[in-house]
Amino acid sequence: MIGVSNTSSASHIVATLPNTAESMTYVATSSRRVNHFHPDVLSYTLIPSHSSLVFLQLTAMHPSATITVDGAAVTNPGNSATKTYGTSASSRTFTVVVTAEDGVTQRTYTVVIRSPVTVTTPTSANVLATSATLGGTTGNSATGAVEVCTERGILVAPSSLYPNTTSLLQYNGNGVLRFSTSCSSTGNAYTVSATGLLPNTTYRFRPYAVNSVGVSYGTPSSITTAAGSTAPTMISPTSTSITATGASLGGTLGSDGGAAITEKGVVYAQTSANATPTIGGPGVTQVIDGTGLDVFSNAVSSLTPGTLYSFRAYATSANGTGYSSAATFTTLSSVATLSGLTLSTGALSPAFTSGTLTYSATVGTDTASVTVTPFVSQAQATLAVRVNGGAYASVPNGTPSGALSLNSGAN
Repeated sequence: MIGVSNTSSASHIVATLPNTAESMTYVATSSRRVNHFHPDVLSYTLIPSHSSLVFLQLTAMHPSATITVDGAAVTNPGNSATKTYGTSASSRTFTVVVTAEDGVTQRTYTVVIRSPVTVTTPTSANVLATSATLGGTTGNSATGAVEVCTERGILVAPSSLYPNTTSLLQYNGNGVLRFSTSCSSTGNAYTVSATGLLPNTTYRFRPYAVNSVGVSYGTPSSITTAAGSTAPTMISPTSTSITATGASLGGTLGSDGGAAITEKGVVYAQTSANATPTIGGPGVTQVIDGTGLDVFSNAVSSLTPGTLYSFRAYATSANGTGYSSAATFTTLSSVATLSGLTLSTGALSPAFTSGTLTYSATVGTDTASVTVTPFVSQAQATLAVRVNGGAYASVPNGTPSGALSLNSGAN
């Protein structure tokens, strides 16, 4: 509604929207002031809420003043002008000319309609455990329009924060996730991929669009994400066939977690570097076995002799990577060197060093036998002694051997 007072100028401007675009009945509660009117201010803006059809009611205080809107005469007082606005500048502007009784004095007012982007039709598809494809449809958003759409998308929030479908998710609302995409042609449907959702959770979602007028919204709707699945479960890490530089490492797949296994294998590292190895971890070597649900074992090589290693079996699916508990094994030592050697009687010549392999000792003619006590630094090494070409007898590390009988002369 535009009210006009004074003989050649208006005193106030108010916009009124009808119940429907077809109705000419004014709804008093939906009236909106275009701006605080002043007779000397000639330009005003109007942002309608719901309809593309705007009605202006025009009144001149002097009964003999005449009024035209976009060149068409309206009856003074109280007659109405209508405007269906579109995307062009001309379809969004009322030009109101008030001519005084003298037929000469005029004043021209303009009312520019500015409209938010309309958003409709919330849609959902491909609702998975942690993602969904959500969409809407925008109107009056064509490139080149007066009020060009600059952003559109979907607002998403858990129903625990918005407990019913009439809860109004806002652009910067509490706990609201915003998934945006670019704007396109008028009336164009769009979708976005909403990710990072929680499994088995109800979410509210709402289409939105942005232009220079502000943010506009579509009708809220809701989805419930799927129960989801988990990363594979690995059990029973195994180590066999251990040598100084190799071993066979494997495991058993306990559960695929509801998704196909895309890769499985083992990871290992020297325990001193990484006691719980993972793929890509420091000092970790990865050995890929393949796919499937079977028990598996893989040969590993180029290990360091006499070294403690940690390893884990793993399996990977679309839901992530699962590991077994960490297990350990020690490669066999390749060190066959004594760390010490003593006799029950007599003295070694030269004195013992680990790099010397041949010694002599002199005992009295009344010595019928001696014992030998060998020492090694590698706990897994085995020791054996013999005398004068006889059979070898095992000796525990650091323990005297049995009596070795001596002959007269060299032994």
